[in-house]
Amino acid sequence: MAHLEQSASGMVFRGAIDRDDDLAHAASIAASCSLHRLDDDDEDYLAGARSCFSCRYRRWVPSGFTCMKDALAAGT
Repeated sequence: MAHLEQSASGMVFRGAIDRDDDLAHAASIAASCSLHRLDDDDEDYLAGARSCFSCRYRRWVPSGFTCMKDALAAGT
């Protein structure tokens, strides 16, 4: 099951894009995120659905992704 934890670089989402409960958790987080932005089309794995998995500020790690919105949003 997906969960969040704080790291030095941002929030880390531990979960998988191919698990329905993880997708639902990532969609719930993105729904309340004022900085969510869709990634480029070639990096959008969910065809425009609002989810952390399709956000331009997510950076993949082996067990999920790190949310880099605080570090990267200021530069966009």
